Amino acid sequence: MVNRIKLSCACAVLALAVSGGTSLAADLPPPPPPPVEVVEGDSCFYASVGGSYVTHERPRVYKNTAGPWGQPNADNEKFSDTGSIDAGIGCRVADGLRLEFNAGYRFENRLTSPSGLAADYSAFTGMWNAWWDITNIGGFKPYVGGGVGFALHHTNSTLPVGSTGKRTDATMTWQVGAGIGIDVTDNLTVDVGYRFTDLGLASSAGATPYFIDDNYSHEFRIGLRYDFNGLM
Repeated sequence: MVNRIKLSCACAVLALAVSGGTSLAADLPPPPPPPVEVVEGDSCFYASVGGSYVTHERPRVYKNTAGPWGQPNADNEKFSDTGSIDAGIGCRVADGLRLEFNAGYRFENRLTSPSGLAADYSAFTGMWNAWWDITNIGGFKPYVGGGVGFALHHTNSTLPVGSTGKRTDATMTWQVGAGIGIDVTDNLTVDVGYRFTDLGLASSAGATPYFIDDNYSHEFRIGLRYDFNGLM
């Protein structure tokens, strides 16, 4: 008899505990939803702008010829130093490899010689480049590369007689270069570099035009690159 009373009490206590626990659970707020992982966009694209100080090697100038295939008239022809500006858009296509299109404008400079050659010269360029970022050492990224493209030469010659007037030529051009990128933020890089450029053949206007060959230049450039990674 006593055992039956104990068993009845135990069942009553268990039922009360279950009922109270169920009521307490019903009164609790629902658990929070799992956190949602936010994944930023990943873009390969970047934009670049820059400016250069430009010096030239001595060009070869062919005068009074039917084309640039005879002997140049060596007469100490020279280009004055000038500057250039450029802007481009590129994409990181692989680890360390960047492909880029860059458009530039070389400011007007002067072509002269002691024998009376005088012309103002400027050029617009469009270049397809490939640059390889060799390594990354604490935000310092050395690179090498080069490219090919086209140049539009603008020549305004005042001397000699018979070769005067304005002329525009389009030719193929190429360049090689090296430099270092210095990370300022996750998206902004300062670019300091050197480029050797062959602008191709240009000519003057007039009945007896002269031709300008070996149009080589040395460009000392500083610029900025803005990386759109994480923003697109």
